[in-house]
Amino acid sequence: MRTPVDLAPDLHAAAMERAKRSRTTLSAIVNEALERSLRPIDPLRRDPMTGLGVVDLGRSISGDEVTELLDE
Repeated sequence: MRTPVDLAPDLHAAAMERAKRSRTTLSAIVNEALERSLRPIDPLRRDPMTGLGVVDLGRSISGDEVTELLDE
């Protein structure tokens, strides 16, 4: 569906650059961005013991790994 929209010049330039790098169209880039921004966000899973939010990274992260990364 054709719908005229006004884009800020910097957003237009960034979207055009992304379209060029991706070898796609401005319409495809705008559609993708709108789809992502309008998609409902999954609720954060909570640890039943701590009540803290849990993010699944595909593997467990140890406290030592966290400490090592914080030290960097």
